Amino acid sequence: MILLERQTSETQKMLEALVQRLPISHSKYTLSCEHLRRLQAGCAGEQFVDAKWLELDLPFPHYFLHDFQTMNDFGSIHQTDTIFLCPHLLLILEIKNITGKLSYDAPFAQLIRTIADDTVEGMTDPFLQLKRSEL
Repeated sequence: MILLERQTSETQKMLEALVQRLPISHSKYTLSCEHLRRLQAGCAGEQFVDAKWLELDLPFPHYFLHDFQTMNDFGSIHQTDTIFLCPHLLLILEIKNITGKLSYDAPFAQLIRTIADDTVEGMTDPFLQLKRSEL
């Protein structure tokens, strides 16, 4: 049972509207399109995982909270992609939809992506993201 539905983020809605209105020649057009593309790829990854969960026939009561947000004592808001609740466990899912070969460099706490043309890109440490979101 889904207790909290997944919603299109306000940021994505605003970027979709912005990209439709900006002329291609605008200095922020390419940056806005790339930001929107990344958000859309993330949503596609989340929808893919959602569909896989729904294919499971679990013999016990279970619940999903999608796009769960909470605020800590300092006023910072933290968002979690999916929380799966059942009598046996609570599972927190932070879903990534990243193309290419991924590796994790523990000493430098960095996620590294290598794409088909051998371009290497350093990305934010997903474990630090999880740590920041701990309740």
